[in-house]
Amino acid sequence: KDEAPLGGTFFEEMLGKGLDLETRKSLQKMGLRLLNQALATRKNSPSLLEAAARLAYRAKDFKAAQAAYEKAIHTNSKHKNVDQWKSELLRVYAHVGLQDRWRALNESLIKSLSKAVREARGDTRAWNMLANLQIQAGRFEEAISTLKDSLRADSKNAQALWELGRLYVRMGRSQEAVDYYQDIINDPSEKKSVRRAIERALAELYFKLGHYPEALEIYLREEESNIRMIAPIYEAVGELEEAQALYLKSVAQAPRDAKGHLGLAEYWVRRENWPQAAEAAREGLHCTYATEEVHSNLAVALATAQMKMSQVNEALQTMEEICVAYPDSIHQIFRKVKLILLQGRKDEAMRLAEEVRVSAQHQTGCAPSSSTLWTLLGDTCSLLGRIDEAEQAYTQALKYDAMDATAVRGLGILAEKQGNLAQALDLYERFVVLDPLNLATPTIRQRIKTLQAKGFRRPVQPPEPRPEAEHVGPPPAPVGRPGFPGLPPKTGAAPAAPQSREGWLGDGTMDDWYNPGE
Repeated sequence: KDEAPLGGTFFEEMLGKGLDLETRKSLQKMGLRLLNQALATRKNSPSLLEAAARLAYRAKDFKAAQAAYEKAIHTNSKHKNVDQWKSELLRVYAHVGLQDRWRALNESLIKSLSKAVREARGDTRAWNMLANLQIQAGRFEEAISTLKDSLRADSKNAQALWELGRLYVRMGRSQEAVDYYQDIINDPSEKKSVRRAIERALAELYFKLGHYPEALEIYLREEESNIRMIAPIYEAVGELEEAQALYLKSVAQAPRDAKGHLGLAEYWVRRENWPQAAEAAREGLHCTYATEEVHSNLAVALATAQMKMSQVNEALQTMEEICVAYPDSIHQIFRKVKLILLQGRKDEAMRLAEEVRVSAQHQTGCAPSSSTLWTLLGDTCSLLGRIDEAEQAYTQALKYDAMDATAVRGLGILAEKQGNLAQALDLYERFVVLDPLNLATPTIRQRIKTLQAKGFRRPVQPPEPRPEAEHVGPPPAPVGRPGFPGLPPKTGAAPAAPQSREGWLGDGTMDDWYNPGE
């Protein structure tokens, strides 16, 4: 029995969330010293090694994290958390670019988990971890088979339901996801709570596909509980007054919910109301509980508002703090580059961009199916003038996620910079269809108007049947209100899609990117 003197919550206590940057760093260093002292007398303690590995990772001491994880796995090979440690060690290998070790451990873990689920088909955690590893490795068909087998073993596995639908969408097979969700919703033997959860997943998918009436119809079944999800629908069709009222109502309903503050902050950013955006983002950051995605996106909204109000030093400090809180997110590090450029420190900015490029290149070798990593690699290559590499990276991103709007935009920017204006127009128009609420969309719409004014038009392709997976995004869907009072029709409105969460901090202006004249 492991009776670690520091307890199992030590890692969480040492994160220092909510503290200022220097205090958090100091606390983490103190924690590592205490752990090393404890390990001197209990060198094989699984909980101490686990805490040391996780805290070292947070403190960006990847060598120490690697050593602690490897020792924990070697000395406690039968521990119940050993597979979890291996999956976390994979992140360390990816971060430092140990691709051979990553591949070997990933393959070994897939084999181990495949055996585990055959022997214990009710082990939901093992099923989900196996599918996640297969997805990371780009083995999508195997992952689909795993997720379906998982659901046969446990139809209540909500994570598997969610991942299966999301994977269908990434592969361009969104209709299969819709059909699958509808089968569950229409199954009278399924629990009401499960059907309700899947209804919301289906509504989210409809929104991503631009099927606003269908999404709204589902959300209105429990209108008061879904205000935060209804607001973007009105914003996407241009009903800004109604959207704003709903965003504000969402925050008033749950003032301690960071997600509500994030929705409002991003709305104010899109409206270019920088003081309101900063205020909403700060309120969200003060919320005690928030996921990494919500927390980091609140910081980005705040930093963007600060940057637009010429508070560049404050914006850089905001991003510094989020980089310390989430050291594995090189996307946050790249967002610092523009801020450093605005301070006139070009050489430093380019060095940092190169560091991010190298890290992204290493990590794509370890997680080949991560479209956000491929897009980040494309962004850094674009900024650094490595145009061929940028194009290859964006293309890979779309291979692994057919709806990656940021990759489409990146290809459009490259095309325009190289004088391929008709191709740029085509890509820009696809981008605004995929992501009408992206912070860069207004700027890209202006680029579209400029190119059209010069006489360029999107080339008309003769219709021909193609496999669904080849589509880069969903076709435009008409917006109407059959049976949905309050949602007016908007002729020619672009359908919504998943918002870009990993994009560049800037607003998409051409100055943000590669300039061959410099």
